[in-house]
Amino acid sequence: MSVPTIHALMVCKLLGLAMASYPLPAAAETMPSHYQGLAADSLQAALTHLQSHNSQLAALLAQETLDARDLDTIHRLTYTLENAIARLSLEVVEIAEILEEVHVASEDVDANTVRERGQVYLERTAPLLERGASTP
Repeated sequence: MSVPTIHALMVCKLLGLAMASYPLPAAAETMPSHYQGLAADSLQAALTHLQSHNSQLAALLAQETLDARDLDTIHRLTYTLENAIARLSLEVVEIAEILEEVHVASEDVDANTVRERGQVYLERTAPLLERGASTP
């Protein structure tokens, strides 16, 4: 297994674990949602939003000072980033379940299930690896 593959799998696992225990702040339950952010209806959309909005956030954070307009922009960016992270969390949980099916099938010496579910696992993780391989 290559280093980018191992790295991407570790990121998936960590995202899943982190989001599973991510508490919703009490204030968030009562705050009006005045921005919705871009929807992340798929893994591909979530990764695209993360890439574009992380770049925007990084550029803003690189500034020497942040004025009220910058903070408002960051505030707006976080809505889309939160949507993307929520989608990633969902995807990672589903991918982990598929991998567990492969694991159990391999223990049961069920080659057909290993092949079928293993292929689904590879297809579902491919977008994560494509993005992960291009980053240092």
